[in-house]
Amino acid sequence: MTDVLKIDLSGCLTLVDQQGTSRTPRGQKTCGVVALLATAPKLKRARRWIQSKLWSDRGYDQANASLRQSLAELRKTLGPMATLLHADRKEVWLDPEAVRIVFPGDPDASNAAGEEFLSGIDIRDEAFEDWLREMRSSFADVPVQPSTHVRPQMPRTEQIVRLLLPDPAAPSEAPFVTRVAAQEIAKYVCERTLAKIGTEQDSTLADSRESTLDIRCDVNCFGDSTQVHFQAVRLSDSYPVCSRFGEFECPPNALLAAEAFRRAISEFSEQVIFKISDLYAPETSEHKVFTELRAGITDIFSYDISRLNMAEAKLLRAYERTGNPSILIWLAWQKTTQVIEEATDDKEAATEMARFYCAKALEAEPHSAFANAMSSLVHMIHFDDVEASFLLAEQASGLSKFDPYVQAALATANMFAGRPKEAAKSSLIGTRLSRFTGNAHWWDLSHSLACLSNGDLTQTEKYALRASRAAPDFRAPKRVLLALYASQDKVAEAIEQMQALKKIEPTFEIGKFISDPEYPNTTVRKAGLLRNKDKFDLG
Repeated sequence: MTDVLKIDLSGCLTLVDQQGTSRTPRGQKTCGVVALLATAPKLKRARRWIQSKLWSDRGYDQANASLRQSLAELRKTLGPMATLLHADRKEVWLDPEAVRIVFPGDPDASNAAGEEFLSGIDIRDEAFEDWLREMRSSFADVPVQPSTHVRPQMPRTEQIVRLLLPDPAAPSEAPFVTRVAAQEIAKYVCERTLAKIGTEQDSTLADSRESTLDIRCDVNCFGDSTQVHFQAVRLSDSYPVCSRFGEFECPPNALLAAEAFRRAISEFSEQVIFKISDLYAPETSEHKVFTELRAGITDIFSYDISRLNMAEAKLLRAYERTGNPSILIWLAWQKTTQVIEEATDDKEAATEMARFYCAKALEAEPHSAFANAMSSLVHMIHFDDVEASFLLAEQASGLSKFDPYVQAALATANMFAGRPKEAAKSSLIGTRLSRFTGNAHWWDLSHSLACLSNGDLTQTEKYALRASRAAPDFRAPKRVLLALYASQDKVAEAIEQMQALKKIEPTFEIGKFISDPEYPNTTVRKAGLLRNKDKFDLG
């Protein structure tokens, strides 16, 4: 279908039809509706999500009435093109085949060159202002693009740390495994932080010596065992930022296939991530960015509801400073965790934001194992999309065999696809790779669910208990244990878990736990633990 309506988001919002007639609505909130739809995947948004951005200070009924009023105004303004606007009880959308979206940097923009995204809009709602600030940061310094219907890519990650590796073209007597290990560590760190990989031959190295880490992996062979020493050294003064020593019962040529060696790479990479902020003085903006990022991730996995909800602001501040796509993945996971932990009253809005963040991250970093793996988990949890989840998990696996999040993605995709043995195998690998990380309890819960889908109730209980004890505010393992104990007639144990849930989940009700299909109990329900409702008459 030929384009019949152009929506220009550069500078002041304008809507123009094929004849050049302006179809721009007068109302600011109606303009806001257009802007939110125009920036959505497939030009479609959930009604609740739109309401949460434009009428966040109003109750549901009032916000819904305001949205209906804005849609009526937009239809009136569009006139004969009102058929391009669609809405049902859940969603609002524009016809993507008949609408042309113009973004900043597009040569077809009718507004003055250099104007920022939606510069003339004035909507005094804190939620909309937060969204607008984030969108403007994503378009900052976007170069002029050729005329296209595809949205310009967001800016690449700003270099704050360069992870230095030996020049792969240079001659070296070091074993092949040392290069692979250093490269895997660097890739792992880069996909989660604000860093890039460089080499000794990099011509820009002199410009970034203060923030350059030299990743080293030294290997010594003693008969059938191999000793490995990992180091991250600050290049400017040879200061060892962190190091790790390991001994493995295999020759060097077998190291890359050894699970213990893969775990050592994962753990050392996490150690590097934790130490990166130490490269900078506390008063510098770089130190603050890394501190915000690390604190936001820690808050997500604390499962304390107040900290979980505050994590978003910290991550957004880090993202606004850097434009780093990996932070978008953590934002998607923060939204996903809010839904799973019943920490939000608007699950539709949180789900929509998780989808949005994943799409932007993959657009910017399509070859990131971490981004593909976490997006796979989000697609499975939110959208029950087995096909998309599997595709993303397989892409992640092809990009890295050393990343534990890849194993979690494979486990979840296999679990929902009815392959419980494969799911349990992958989740166990991920759990072992992450045994000593700061969020090991999340991996324990993941493996507990995989074991449950595989019918191994002993391991289900073991890992759920371990997760629950490590993170007392973590609701998901307590739900598993409550269902497991009640189904096994362990009444006292089930009551203990129910009471623990009531303390940390104010809206908890046993009837909702058993019967509400929207309650985050999917794996427990599929395993059949909720079939006998009489067993949950716990008083």
